Amino acid sequence: MRMVVDSNFLERQELTEYLAASTENSIVLTDYVAMEAYKADTLTSICRRMTIPCQYPAQVMVLRSTRDACGLALRADDFAEQIIDPEQSAGFGRFCQALALAESGNQKIRQRVLEHGREAREHLERMLCESDGMMSAITEMAAGFSSQELKAIRRPDAAYSDALVSKLARNIIALSLNLMNSHPDVKKEAPSFQGATDRFIFRIAICGLVLATRWIAVGGVQGVRPEKIRNDQVDINFAAFATYYDGLFTADKKLTELYRESKAWLNIFGEANPA
Repeated sequence: MRMVVDSNFLERQELTEYLAASTENSIVLTDYVAMEAYKADTLTSICRRMTIPCQYPAQVMVLRSTRDACGLALRADDFAEQIIDPEQSAGFGRFCQALALAESGNQKIRQRVLEHGREAREHLERMLCESDGMMSAITEMAAGFSSQELKAIRRPDAAYSDALVSKLARNIIALSLNLMNSHPDVKKEAPSFQGATDRFIFRIAICGLVLATRWIAVGGVQGVRPEKIRNDQVDINFAAFATYYDGLFTADKKLTELYRESKAWLNIFGEANPA
């Protein structure tokens, strides 16, 4: 088993039980796990968050960056292997040793950890500045639905019509193409249908659509704090990466549902006629 781990799950007893159950059980750490662990600006925070993973360093897989993921054009199974950073994964035990040295007073390593914290906070602050774009996209998407379609989206127990499913699918495809066209590391040739659904950016678009419909269901994003939108962007990242592995460990019910719904959309696209 290879499970992506959300930041809020790193200190849970269930994680220890999973890793202790079998040496074949691994956890997958994304760059956002690191950023959220570092952002508190304290060595205590990062050491506490990494206590359980550091007890099982051989069972930790560290991924390359989200930007690297966006640039890869591979089949899903190959992506899941290629996005793993072999150097960072093999060196995770040394990272844990360095944390222990920093905690015991090694000033050089302490300063390095704090510098990583500063970089993490700067990145997350930039995401706050970009939250307006996501809010505008959600508002624009909501305007494209009829009153009957909005009524279905706002009812949690409503079964979507085939026409609404098709409309949402077209929104996913349009969003993914826009993201691919605007990303500096994505080659601009149009991927095949199957090639597109394997792409990380396509799966980001699926997760983004699921979150957008949730916001639409509760009346939109007017007045929502930028921090909330940023947290949603981080959730999108966790859920998208988890679609390539055996699942997602999170204590967040909303993120769990986001992951499950995104997997359901992948199944829809997998069964769809490319036309």
